[in-house]
Amino acid sequence: MMKRSVRDRVVGEARRWIGTPYRHQASRRGVGADCLGLVRGVWRSIYGVEPGPTPPYRPDWNERCGDEALLEAARRYCVAWRLGDAQPGDLLVFRPFA
Repeated sequence: MMKRSVRDRVVGEARRWIGTPYRHQASRRGVGADCLGLVRGVWRSIYGVEPGPTPPYRPDWNERCGDEALLEAARRYCVAWRLGDAQPGDLLVFRPFA
């Protein structure tokens, strides 16, 4: 039997979360999750544990200036690629234009 790639496992696990309702700071498939909670839940499924503790954050964290704790965490645990090189299973982090 051929071993599935991490990308394939990430995509498969993320699909299992379809239908999970939005809940701020939650990370439980079928019960509730926000965007970070989805990433945390998929990570746990693939690697067994989260890479580190998650600090409290506001629902509007992406619109605030100053502290970028969540973005810095993404930079610590993920590899940066050019957007044009993105593939299924990659994590895209972006900020909406004001």
